[in-house]
Amino acid sequence: AAGSTTNSRGSKVVDMSGFDSILTLTALGTDTSTPVVVTAQTAASTSAADFATITNNSTSITATSTAKNGVLALECMQVNNRYFRITQSSTVAQATGGTIAILYNAKAQPTTSDSTDVLGSYVGVVTS
Repeated sequence: AAGSTTNSRGSKVVDMSGFDSILTLTALGTDTSTPVVVTAQTAASTSAADFATITNNSTSITATSTAKNGVLALECMQVNNRYFRITQSSTVAQATGGTIAILYNAKAQPTTSDSTDVLGSYVGVVTS
């Protein structure tokens, strides 16, 4: 996701097919004088209207900070829906510098990622 310039901005949709868990790392910029809030959402389809905030004991799963030049880590395990995204909310323009999503707990050996998002990758499997 590019730097936030508006409130409640959704990230690119991540297809979690074949994976159980996800970790997102959102880089904070130099101006975070108001809180940056990153919230996890999932859906059964890629339609923006279908996404709902993930909750744990009725509380939304979020990471928030006003720190500068740091990273917000948000981790969700045992995700039930196929599609995942985060929303970023901040009243400060360019409060974030982007987000990296790391899928893990694969149900099988991962396939090569989409070349439009991942410029290079390698999967190694330990056999001994």
